Amino acid sequence: MWRWLKQLITKPNKRPTYRPRHSHQASGKAPVNRSKVTASEPVTPQLEQPQAVQPVARVNEQPLPTKPNAMMVILYLDQNQSTLREPQVIMGQLGDVINFDVQPTTSYTLSAISGYTQHFPAEYAIMTLQFERQFGQPVIYYQIDYDTNEILAYPTIISGRIGESFEMVPPVAKGYNLIRVQGSSRGRFTDKVHPIFAFYRKEAWQTVKNVNFYIELKRALQPFDEPDGQKQAINLPAKSVWRVFQQITKVDGTIWYNIGGAEWLTAKYTASHTHPMKPELTYAGMRFHSNPLALTGQIDFVAGRSVTTYDQPYGASIGKLADGEKVNITHILRDDQGLHWYQLDTGAVLLATYIKVN
Repeated sequence: MWRWLKQLITKPNKRPTYRPRHSHQASGKAPVNRSKVTASEPVTPQLEQPQAVQPVARVNEQPLPTKPNAMMVILYLDQNQSTLREPQVIMGQLGDVINFDVQPTTSYTLSAISGYTQHFPAEYAIMTLQFERQFGQPVIYYQIDYDTNEILAYPTIISGRIGESFEMVPPVAKGYNLIRVQGSSRGRFTDKVHPIFAFYRKEAWQTVKNVNFYIELKRALQPFDEPDGQKQAINLPAKSVWRVFQQITKVDGTIWYNIGGAEWLTAKYTASHTHPMKPELTYAGMRFHSNPLALTGQIDFVAGRSVTTYDQPYGASIGKLADGEKVNITHILRDDQGLHWYQLDTGAVLLATYIKVN
């Protein structure tokens, strides 16, 4: 630039110091003698003072990255000091903040940290993350009576960490024999509940089976609430017929019949049949107390339903009467159990509780 300024200052003036010829001619004056014309003084140009050069600012200028001089290695270990996953390596500058996220570890929970620091403390450092297995869902052991579905004891519950092994030995149930086990008795804890069902049968029972036949009682019997259980306060009349739903044979050879619900009879005073025959029952054999009546009434049963009538108390079904139907009563009968029956003018018999007397 200074060279250019110097050239500009020392450059001669090329503008002519005399007027052109046509100028003199146009004015009509005599031409001027060239020898008498003197050169004018050189004109010095007026130059502006140069301004200082301002540096150009860089837009969004970022500092150059510096080379890392520190390294942090993060180890993932379980309670047995075994590696759970690849170590996590973080690079940075000494003293800078360490930014990292704990990597997920399935079925494990963070329990301890050693070597923890928020800043890079040295050129090389180690941080250890200690994990423990999570507790899995429990194993639940049930003891069930195979024949009655009764739970024999409180369930046994065992717990452990996911992946740990378990093994259940069927416990002894007093008075029972183990029949079978449903569900694996050994395995590993998982995130799902593991039920085990152990089925037992009374040790005095040899076989239990569902059946479908009928028995006729050879004499009046009191049913039991269960085999070898307590007698119920009712009497079943001789020659009555009952359907059998279940049969139990004991180890000593005794046979028990279930005739519905909690009613059991031994086979000692019964005769079995494959179909429901009409029993040959008589009033005299059943010792009914009969009194004549002359009453009217109506069937008091369930709305829209019909009640069954019999040829005699505990006898065979001979028809049905609709709820609300009018009837004429000719006799009242009372059996040994204290139950009252009405005999109608048609000869049909039914329990007195199903008739509303006018």
